[in-house]
Amino acid sequence: MMGLEMDQLAKIKANPICKIYCKKTTTGKNKNALCEINYLVVDEEYRRRGIAQKLFDYVLCNNSFESVSLEVRSNNDSAINFYLKNGFKVVSKRERYYGNIDGLLMVKEMM
Repeated sequence: MMGLEMDQLAKIKANPICKIYCKKTTTGKNKNALCEINYLVVDEEYRRRGIAQKLFDYVLCNNSFESVSLEVRSNNDSAINFYLKNGFKVVSKRERYYGNIDGLLMVKEMM
């Protein structure tokens, strides 16, 4: 298995306002690329302006992934709605994954 870490930033006047970090791995005979998003974060002052969507689209459109996965806190409604809007599906629930809060495993098939 081969891995590649991607760390992308969106900046305004050299100040980071949005960051996505994901890990790309290849597996199997066909070297299918899988992506795991570790975080997508936007500075509070710049939320709800479409910045996260643009950075998210940039990462997904400029790479050939078979699927993309991530975990999200079950009480993070804005993140869950963002990912659902972008074609992700909840595939499992991880009990108490974040201490007392459950985690949701979400996946998007790209091919």
